[in-house]
Amino acid sequence: MKFKQIILIDDDVAVNYYHRYIIEHEKLAESILVADNVDDGMQLLFNITPVTSTNTDLSLILLDINMPKYTGFELIQKYTSVFERAEQNGFHTLILTTSDNPEDLATANNFSVIKGYLQKPLTVEKLQEITL
Repeated sequence: MKFKQIILIDDDVAVNYYHRYIIEHEKLAESILVADNVDDGMQLLFNITPVTSTNTDLSLILLDINMPKYTGFELIQKYTSVFERAEQNGFHTLILTTSDNPEDLATANNFSVIKGYLQKPLTVEKLQEITL
């Protein structure tokens, strides 16, 4: 599956570099935007422009949980309307984390804007298995 756009929000620069490399190398997205901190991530989300989204033309926001300033969950809670607007504009938010804590998965399931929960590292197979 090829995505229209993928936005990576993760404070780990090396992880973002690796994930971006995988996406670009396998040509899995037409466009990739990367934010290495919460503030830059929110700036990207505030500036989302609508995309046409169909079953073959999806856009993703891949959001880490454990980041300074706000966790991914706190970010969604604080800016729910921004994530809802992103969803209305064709973007689906997925958690991308190293956490295998069942409590984190349960928390993710409590947010209607979170459409999936993926374990790092991101792989081609994980991206190809996404169904929304």
